[in-house]
Amino acid sequence: MNAFEGFNDEIGELITTLDKSDISTIKIYLSDKSLSEKYISALKTECNNMVASEALFYLLGTAQNQLFITKKVKGIMGLATLLNVSVKTAQKLKNLGSIEEAIIYEKSKLYFDENKILEICLPKKKPWKSFKLRESVDEEFIKLWANFSK
Repeated sequence: MNAFEGFNDEIGELITTLDKSDISTIKIYLSDKSLSEKYISALKTECNNMVASEALFYLLGTAQNQLFITKKVKGIMGLATLLNVSVKTAQKLKNLGSIEEAIIYEKSKLYFDENKILEICLPKKKPWKSFKLRESVDEEFIKLWANFSK
């Protein structure tokens, strides 16, 4: 299926005049499997109701702002490997719902968004607070390090 199907002829002609990188950005965005077909069809309908040049800028802006690449971890075993925990602990994390926002279901397969998992599960300590300081360290250096690591 062509990603540009469903646009009127004027928008189709304007898309072909773009740079190859812009065309591929729009094409990747419209072909993204994490977006629902309903959303894509609504976006195309909205663009068809606009003036062609305005629709093209809107479509390109939407694609550039919302284009994201999610690194997926497959299944509980992948989650356990990523977090370096046992499979039982990974299953408990999933069942508790603490990582609910990172769960991605594709058909009957379970995936986890790697970036969200790491954001949720890794400790959020400041690096300068995790080390014990020697008594001989000057207070100015501690303040400087604290300001540097913010």
